[in-house]
Amino acid sequence: MTEKKPSREDLREKIIQLISGESDREEVSEWAFSIIDDDHTYVDDQVTWKILQCLGAVDLPDIDRDFLYGKEDFESWLEELN
Repeated sequence: MTEKKPSREDLREKIIQLISGESDREEVSEWAFSIIDDDHTYVDDQVTWKILQCLGAVDLPDIDRDFLYGKEDFESWLEELN
């Protein structure tokens, strides 16, 4: 069974949930990777694909701060999705 490909609105919702704390980083990363790794789902919108890949990495640590991506990045992604 193929999950429908994510829309920009789906990504907006995940980012807003991240910012609000409704979803944690690991949940969002797992969700993104479930789509990225699905060979039957093709994301043809380049902005959606780029941000989906970034969401897959939201739980990765960084050298000089807790995580590779922070709230400023999330807000920037929301702007790109508009």
